Amino acid sequence: MEDLVTVNVGGCLHTTTIATLTRYPDSMLGSMFSGRLPTSRDSHGSYIIDGDGPTFRHVLNFLRRSALCVPADFSEWDLLAAEADFYQIQELIEAVRSLREERQVKSDPPPLSSEMEFIEIVTDTSSKDFTYCGSQGTLNQIPLLLGFFQAHSMRERNVLRHLERDGEVTARHGVVAPNRMKIFQEISKLGFQLLNKSSFGELNRSERWLFGRAFPDL
Repeated sequence: MEDLVTVNVGGCLHTTTIATLTRYPDSMLGSMFSGRLPTSRDSHGSYIIDGDGPTFRHVLNFLRRSALCVPADFSEWDLLAAEADFYQIQELIEAVRSLREERQVKSDPPPLSSEMEFIEIVTDTSSKDFTYCGSQGTLNQIPLLLGFFQAHSMRERNVLRHLERDGEVTARHGVVAPNRMKIFQEISKLGFQLLNKSSFGELNRSERWLFGRAFPDL
């Protein structure tokens, strides 16, 4: 049976074997427990190590398994890296760096798209004008709004062609606007978010809603 030893690390007691502590001969622990460095013991005969007690369990587990295993929510990377350096375990130093970088990549939010798409809805309560500004491809995905313009646009029956040419399409001459809530629900289903709402014009009778989204992946 391998020789069992108890180490007192910062007031925390850990029991292990000489073989485990000397797994990496060039480390500080390897030198201590092979007789190359002097050691001190407490009144109970435990070897005293002036390190961080709770963190030493991760160091000890690495010595046992040659693999770094820490909880998924582990956050004390700086402390663990400092302890790995203190014990001069090069393999642990590299394992801490590697696992930390791996988890950082997984936890980082995906980069925001630098390309955004915007659409604008403008209403005028006095003239009852209702305007859409945006791409024809997006309007084609908003059935309620497309049907409304196809039925009520006075300038040109081919709404999508008109939109492609002018960048906007308007229903004029007092047409009753469609249900805004239903339109906004269709817009939100496409991934758009309301970025701004403003009122303007005489007595603030005109209202503008600006929606935006990152360009969808092709």
